[in-house]
Amino acid sequence: MRDLSRAIAVVTGAGGGIGRAIARRLHAEGTTVVILDVAGSEVQTAAELGARAWPLRADVSSAREMAAAFDTVRARFGRLDVLCNVAGGLVGTQVSQVPLHELSEQDFDRMLAVNLKGVYLCMKYALPLMLDSGGGAIINMASVGHSVVAPALHAYSAAKAGVVMLTKSVAVDYGPQNIEANAICPGFVETPAAKGYLELHREALLAATPTRRIAQPEEIAELAVFLARGGCRSMTGATLYADNALTCL
Repeated sequence: MRDLSRAIAVVTGAGGGIGRAIARRLHAEGTTVVILDVAGSEVQTAAELGARAWPLRADVSSAREMAAAFDTVRARFGRLDVLCNVAGGLVGTQVSQVPLHELSEQDFDRMLAVNLKGVYLCMKYALPLMLDSGGGAIINMASVGHSVVAPALHAYSAAKAGVVMLTKSVAVDYGPQNIEANAICPGFVETPAAKGYLELHREALLAATPTRRIAQPEEIAELAVFLARGGCRSMTGATLYADNALTCL
């Protein structure tokens, strides 16, 4: 098992929601955590955590900014043990409110740029550092949306399906180099990014969820920390559901 008290982790989207919850849990384990976000909230999260928390502002959809971000991690820490790709969600002006034929190309492109291309770029620039470090754990935030249809989540679901397959590919290609890659698929989670969608569809979503509850970010963080620790060495390339039994129906 990985000793998280000696680990260096990068958590994207760590300024709020699930990303912030994961950063907090890793930090509680003694991990040095790079808090990466684009909106400025990374500074607040790092300040809340204190020592061993380092804010880093970058846009995951920008190759230039991701290359620079991981160059900074290499220069400051010299290694990387854990990467949590959480940045994403329901980005775009009307992306979770309109049918596909009314969805703008701009919103579709932005959804894939953040939720799918961002995962690719983070892994692209993190993997050389992990290889030099002798291995590591990659945890990618997918969604039940990759296989379960919910109202007006067409672009989001397409992006998350891509995340699942990217994760499997990395698990196969880099497993011999001691790198694990797994995807977490939450159901519906109470986060600031999902607030508008949940307000619009809450009753329907609760009715579709066997446990009749919406998850909290801290619940997803517990699973992420288990994977970061390498709690089951043979668990790589897995798609893990934390969805209140939504996909059991």
